[in-house]
Amino acid sequence: MIKAIDDIYNKIGEGFLYGGSGAIAVGLTQRKLIYAGALPNAKTLTVKHMLSLTELSKVTRLWGVARDPSTEETIPLPFIPTFDSTAGTGTSASAIRRGVRLDITSTEDLRIMTSNNRSSFTEAKVYVEYEVSASDYSQVPEDTNNINATKTRIKTIDIPELPGNDAKPFAHGLGLDVKNIVRIWGIARPKTLTSANPAGEIYPLSFIAEGAGSGRHIALRVTGESVEIRATHSSRSSLKGTVYIEYKDNTAPALPTQNIKAINLGVMKNTGSVNITHGLSLEELANITDMWGVAKSKALTVTPIPYAGATQAATANIGFLVSGANTITLRTNSDRTAASGTLYIAYNEPE
Repeated sequence: MIKAIDDIYNKIGEGFLYGGSGAIAVGLTQRKLIYAGALPNAKTLTVKHMLSLTELSKVTRLWGVARDPSTEETIPLPFIPTFDSTAGTGTSASAIRRGVRLDITSTEDLRIMTSNNRSSFTEAKVYVEYEVSASDYSQVPEDTNNINATKTRIKTIDIPELPGNDAKPFAHGLGLDVKNIVRIWGIARPKTLTSANPAGEIYPLSFIAEGAGSGRHIALRVTGESVEIRATHSSRSSLKGTVYIEYKDNTAPALPTQNIKAINLGVMKNTGSVNITHGLSLEELANITDMWGVAKSKALTVTPIPYAGATQAATANIGFLVSGANTITLRTNSDRTAASGTLYIAYNEPE
């Protein structure tokens, strides 16, 4: 059983976001917040990230959120492209289901790429998390009255059944806090397990499926009242899950311990799938709360994993899932051999 983590928080600065060490296997981490402004209209937005080459080489996570204040809709970045039977597939998918890509380069550019008009999302923020030394970490002020030390809280939403080739809303109860979202993610797993695979296949949310236009993606977005899950294949109704929404809250309590395991993927693959051993026990798999990754090229272009192409049929995707058979299946549908990758799996300590 996944333990509730409503009380987990990090401290977010208007220049930096930094978290407690807990039991993080990769060491102390610090997060930089980059204000990107409005998402572009079918083009690439570039913003200077001001990270050093050393900081880029130590990046462990890259994500963002974009908010449309006119509708109170918030989407995670990258945003997974999906479709339904009325919207069509591939490049004909409706505007709301087009993807948003995200990466950063060593030339000081953060890049956000859209293939349709997303300019109504005027409040886009990107977070870059990277490892720091104990001495560097200790220099960050801990004063919670400081404007650069805002706390956050994580809201959990149980999903008893994911939709199959459809979208379903699930109430989040955030109220006015919907304006203060920092991150949106989730985990999905089978409702029924088998003896052959007693932990089943565990999916990160959002999820990019294997192969171009495979039609099995799972996307998340948040509205003023609910979190919407959109799945593009009927088989997804066999899954249940949990969605997590992190938001600013200065009343948040202390950070409990959580384990994060780093798994070296080595050189990424040129189209296709590869299996990697994860070494987690069934109890640890049952307590997973988050999964993510990054791929870095020798030139220090950093790409988040999962990585979304702009449309349902895009060929730039990187996706993965975790199995109880001690396996991570990583899939790409383009040549990624210029980069090496690392996956991170966060889990609560089994009771």
